[in-house]
Amino acid sequence: MFETLFTRPHALAAHTLAPCVESRKRFLVHCQELGYPPKSIRKIAWVLLVFSQSMDLSRPRLITHEEIAFAVDHRIRLVRSERTNESRSSRRLFIHTATAWLRFLGRLEERHPTREPFVRYVEHYVDFMRDQRGLSPATISNCRDEIGHFLAMVCRPDRAIDALTIHDVDTYLAYQGNRGWSRASLHALASTLRNFFRYAEGQGWVGYQRCVRH
Repeated sequence: MFETLFTRPHALAAHTLAPCVESRKRFLVHCQELGYPPKSIRKIAWVLLVFSQSMDLSRPRLITHEEIAFAVDHRIRLVRSERTNESRSSRRLFIHTATAWLRFLGRLEERHPTREPFVRYVEHYVDFMRDQRGLSPATISNCRDEIGHFLAMVCRPDRAIDALTIHDVDTYLAYQGNRGWSRASLHALASTLRNFFRYAEGQGWVGYQRCVRH
């Protein structure tokens, strides 16, 4: 697998000699079978390489989402010809890829649904994106993460999803902007939330007009 992705000897050696080589290969083959283009698979391979050297995966117990985020935020820096932009979008890519890999291996400790009462809405929307819109697995996973994080931030235990308003959306976008998200990333996030609320209105969960600015 690595021989088809990398031609430079030092790059090939880095991927071949790093920890978890067989499980990384299996996941890359899995991504290839899902239809990911070679450019995306190379990027995934680099993320797995860095992550495998940033976390001890030899322990038997499952790995939590919090441990993934910690490992990504403290990941080692590799000297490479294609440097990833150290941005919020880069962090999301690392977390998304590492999470998908560990889930594929059966090593991920999934969050308990009862802690997130809104999760059923997100999963309904995931089914819609997959079955009706035919979106790619990467796009669906990214939307799930972004919508889930938004709802986790604004849906307190005493607040139902149908109580959300445009003020909640604006406050969340401002919060992410203050954390360093670029204007393009915020625009994409707003579009993701808009599409979710449009679907949610069709299901009778929320009032679309209350949650989307025109």
